[in-house]
Amino acid sequence: MYANAVRDSIPQTALYGIIMDHFTRARQGGTPKCLIVGFDGARADALAHILPAESGIQALLGGGGRAYRMYTGGDEGSPQLTDTAPGWATLLTGVWANGPQGSGVTANGVRKPVETPNTVMAELLERGAAKKSAFIVSWDGHFVDDDATYHYDILSAREQGLNAEWITLEGDAQVVRRAMDELRDENGAEIVMVILEHCDSAGHGGGYGNRNPKYVEAFRASDRAALDMIAAVKARPGYDSEDWLILITSDHGGEGTSHGAQSAACRRIFYVVNGQ
Repeated sequence: MYANAVRDSIPQTALYGIIMDHFTRARQGGTPKCLIVGFDGARADALAHILPAESGIQALLGGGGRAYRMYTGGDEGSPQLTDTAPGWATLLTGVWANGPQGSGVTANGVRKPVETPNTVMAELLERGAAKKSAFIVSWDGHFVDDDATYHYDILSAREQGLNAEWITLEGDAQVVRRAMDELRDENGAEIVMVILEHCDSAGHGGGYGNRNPKYVEAFRASDRAALDMIAAVKARPGYDSEDWLILITSDHGGEGTSHGAQSAACRRIFYVVNGQ
């Protein structure tokens, strides 16, 4: 299924560049737009259990997309925790957490500092490459808690008058419904990021990995939701005049009932991209 071997795994930092390139490269026709569907806590080996008829991943692969092995947790000599906030911040900023040019999100409960690199959403809005972004989640640690990861980013977006939405809802079902509304709206966000918690909840509850039937079903539930969102994109009246980048990915894996370590089970994740 994967287009690359484990030894050729791609760093999580690469996704930022893929998204930026999609919006800023010279193109002929097609308004650039992007949907990112995050499966929190999904390991690379979970893709062995997709159900093709119910799978957003299979929908992308069947349409000419590709799946890639990817790694989180930093590079040799500069490791970072394989946790939620560092993982998603790496994807969104294109840098690892540590060092003078890092994201600064070294752990859950650490606010992304003001002086660190922009998220891809903020960068696109500031450049005028996108008019609106929507970031839709259920975990309070992203936007709501006193020590929320994106506390300063939200303040900055408001100060600049950027059309950025930071939405926290109760549970994955509400997150998917809100994302579907955004994707169906002809005036909706050009870049939509959605994070689903099914896999992480199942992993913490009974173990990460394919030996836990609840984890497998959690992955499939996320994959079904991704299929629904992809269908919403393709049903847009203006779809034929739009250029959609669709990514399905993860922030970290897990081992036992936890994550954060540098083990292969925690570091090995994936991304799937549509054929553009």
